[in-house]
Amino acid sequence: MRWRRGGRRERGLRAAALLFCACQKPVEPPERPMPALQLHGVEMSSFRGSEQVASGTAAQLAYERSTADVTGSNARLVMLHTASNGAPPTATLTAPTVTGNLTTRSVNGAGGVQMDAANGTHATTARAHFDALRMTASGSDPVQVRAPRYSLDAVGFSLDLRTEEYTFFGPAKSSVGGLK
Repeated sequence: MRWRRGGRRERGLRAAALLFCACQKPVEPPERPMPALQLHGVEMSSFRGSEQVASGTAAQLAYERSTADVTGSNARLVMLHTASNGAPPTATLTAPTVTGNLTTRSVNGAGGVQMDAANGTHATTARAHFDALRMTASGSDPVQVRAPRYSLDAVGFSLDLRTEEYTFFGPAKSSVGGLK
């Protein structure tokens, strides 16, 4: 048989090649696009005017420029604020994973969030929300609090970091006295 340009056999081969290519699994885009910026060993400082109010670290931080979203791991935030009574209390918040948004200035911690206050109070919960504009932390998961003179287990919490006012929700179990 002879091959003729535009002949039946050539058209058949073209159709078979087209059909073969059309049956191939299409290349799928990645589930999640790569962030615009990935940082490792991050250190940060936060200021209100000329006053530093917090410092922090994260093992890794990813930033998406188009949305201002951030995700991080092994985050630690030290609050360096002045309470309304003039005393300079500090609190340290840690979380294995964090997600947040720089525009809203809010962060969600997960994976076992912990708070250690200068007064010796230690609190743990599965997840917590931090609002930098209002300087508050809150959560609706069970929380365990251990302090020098009391312990408390509650369903949820709200914490004003400026005044160190704690509010606990739901059924709570507490013990007051000299804990060791």
